[in-house]
Amino acid sequence: MLDAQVLVLPIASFSEAIGFWQPRDIVSGVPTEKTQRLIIVDESIELAQPVQVRAGDVAGWRDALPALAERLDKASSLLQAKEVRSKAEEDDLRHARALRGLLPEIDGLFSSVVAAIAGDGQPDGPRVLDVYQRARKAGALRSAGTAPWERVGLHDDGASFHIPLRALGVLAASVESGVLRAARNHWVAYELSPVIEWAQKHGSVLFMDATLPLPLRGIVEAAGGAVIEAQAPQNHHIQRVNGYLYARGKVGPGEYQRNAKSRMKELERIAAQLPKPAAILTHKASLRYSQDACDCDDAAQTAALEFETRTGVSIGWFGAHDRGHNNWSGRSLALVGMPLLSPDAIASSYGADRAALAQAGIDWPAWDGQMNEPSGPTSPQGVPMPANDEVRAWLMDKYAQGIAQAIGRNRAVNRAGVPLLVQLWGGIDCKELDAALERFGISTDERSINFIHTSLQDYRARGTNMNALDEAITAAQAAEQQTGKNAGKSMVRRMLNRLDASATDARIVERLKERSSEKSISAV
Repeated sequence: MLDAQVLVLPIASFSEAIGFWQPRDIVSGVPTEKTQRLIIVDESIELAQPVQVRAGDVAGWRDALPALAERLDKASSLLQAKEVRSKAEEDDLRHARALRGLLPEIDGLFSSVVAAIAGDGQPDGPRVLDVYQRARKAGALRSAGTAPWERVGLHDDGASFHIPLRALGVLAASVESGVLRAARNHWVAYELSPVIEWAQKHGSVLFMDATLPLPLRGIVEAAGGAVIEAQAPQNHHIQRVNGYLYARGKVGPGEYQRNAKSRMKELERIAAQLPKPAAILTHKASLRYSQDACDCDDAAQTAALEFETRTGVSIGWFGAHDRGHNNWSGRSLALVGMPLLSPDAIASSYGADRAALAQAGIDWPAWDGQMNEPSGPTSPQGVPMPANDEVRAWLMDKYAQGIAQAIGRNRAVNRAGVPLLVQLWGGIDCKELDAALERFGISTDERSINFIHTSLQDYRARGTNMNALDEAITAAQAAEQQTGKNAGKSMVRRMLNRLDASATDARIVERLKERSSEKSISAV
């Protein structure tokens, strides 16, 4: 690979070695002078990776130190035995001796880290940074991802790397930038993406991204790079269909399967009103759990094939079919729902971006985890949002990236004649998200009310068997007396499922209130 003038690789394969091209002399085969490559990165990448640091991990780092000491001793002996040493060899000898003398302190630091994590304590930041800086001075670390004295090898279990110096580098970088998070029984550090680190130090990197994230824009500009905007008009008509969120919900068997089958019927009605050819993008769980054999690995694929056979409309899911394919080129498109991040997922993803920005000298605020109430003015469609303005803006940008990428699957940029219809069913709809989408050239042309979900709800309400509903409420109240669990809406719905009956949430709540009122009157 080092000899090749052009390489095409997954971005996860990037390393500093790949950053250079070192051709060989045609006759002698001897490597000639290294030349820095132009690195082209296509599509979005993770700027940093969260790394969970547990006490067991640090104990593994300590276990690897004796082998590192052995390698340093051997290297020092070999270099010392040479009668004539080059300047590079003199430097290597000096560094090997300095690092060998530092290993007991590294071991002591790791020991204190184990104790701190086990006791849910905080890191000794000054000590971590002091040992790290001395290790760098000893030539132990050229960058966060490179430790020349370490061999990347595996323990006997084949599951983990023993690279204590690089681990020290990641830990110190997170401490220095103030992004290290202490959680229960572990710490969360962040390892900068090698290509991001390379770009900051060496330049000559081109990021090609139709939905450039705000953090990467900041890193490029902080490094003296340029962001070139080039938008091509897309021939599509964007219609927002409001009235129901179409969230994925809490996934699991049981009642979720009934709801998933109902959702598939609703998706069929959405498919029927789309101009053909068409495609639908929605949550994978709806497809998977609509199958009786939902535990099978290919349950979602089976549901998708059956759906296309019935409707003539292709269907895919978020996380697999919203990026990187042209299969839906020239089709009308319906996005039903959108991926919504949990507070834990927001904390992890925002923390990684914040860590990458911090190492670029850009200070973004830490997030305290506070979310606005679902009914608050900054929580559209009843979805809780981060209370911090900067974090909310970051989240809206992230959501907009996913929506814009999904819309791009129909390749409306190549469309001539009648615009392609793109419908956004449910999902978050607010001015902040509109503004984020407009940065990617996406604007809403029309808004309408969700007539399909409303009509289905009306149909279910008309079809409710009141005797079955009353029977379910009675059974739920009996279960309440036995288990002590509240005979609320969820309990009643479980009893309805056992009776193979259904009712809307509103009708269940209404009937519970009626029964409660009747009981009060009877008591009087």
